[in-house]
Amino acid sequence: MNITFKCLECGLSNFIKLMNEFNMPEDIQKRAMKDFLLFLSHLNYSDSPPVISKYYHEEIKKLLNNKDPYYDKKRFYNQKILSEYDNFRSLINKTNNSVRATFMLTLAGNIIDFGPNQNFNIEETLHNALKETLYIDHYNKLINDIYRSSLILYITDNAGEIVFDKMFIEKILELNMVSRDKIVAVTRGGPVINDATIEDAQDVGLTEIVKVIDTGDCAPGIILENTSEEFREYFHTADLIISKGQGNYETLHSTNNKNIYFLLIAKCPLIADILKVPHKSFVCMKKGEGK
Repeated sequence: MNITFKCLECGLSNFIKLMNEFNMPEDIQKRAMKDFLLFLSHLNYSDSPPVISKYYHEEIKKLLNNKDPYYDKKRFYNQKILSEYDNFRSLINKTNNSVRATFMLTLAGNIIDFGPNQNFNIEETLHNALKETLYIDHYNKLINDIYRSSLILYITDNAGEIVFDKMFIEKILELNMVSRDKIVAVTRGGPVINDATIEDAQDVGLTEIVKVIDTGDCAPGIILENTSEEFREYFHTADLIISKGQGNYETLHSTNNKNIYFLLIAKCPLIADILKVPHKSFVCMKKGEGK
């Protein structure tokens, strides 16, 4: 997905919102905005939108002298979902299809997002998760590919949400749909917004059940040329990639010759339009295939 004028508008408004949210003095905001406008003036429009958000979130960290401004919020949502873990497992095991029920909760977890213009109600979203419609429904294809795959790369998105990723991975391991040595989970290479890092994977116990690596980059998406050699090796070797969230969709949907499934809630109106689905709808889409 290439950068559009709407991405510029979104980036500018969100940068201003963040500077106000963190109570930055006006003179600092003005200098920071000049630098941001200069950055935008040299932008390559064939890049993906996370290039913009990576820039201004790195600037926010520098201005605050804080490498992880969302640290407390990430810990809060990890612990909030973990505190209900057994209840979610009990709910899932009472359904007729525990794999699909776990999958829908995993998708619902994608609502936990502190990116641009995100207002969410986690309780309502989770409460309705098992009744939600998949507006693009390639779930059965995904399940078949899980059974057939020799190496699955599972790219996570947000803290809090990563607890549900762990739950889904546990479920497919329990049912012997895939062996433990055939799945590798991925986090961001450093803090950005509320995206999950290795620390979050450790915090929720994901590292105890499967191998977890990071991208080697703190972009809120997968900008392949900036990722680590380790990540690229797994990316090119995997015969199935499960990609959570909008940022990963924006950066990976045009990647050639990869079997990728995009699992997301279409929170961005522009992405909803591109996918031809209602705003905030649930999507499980195999790359290169329509509805």
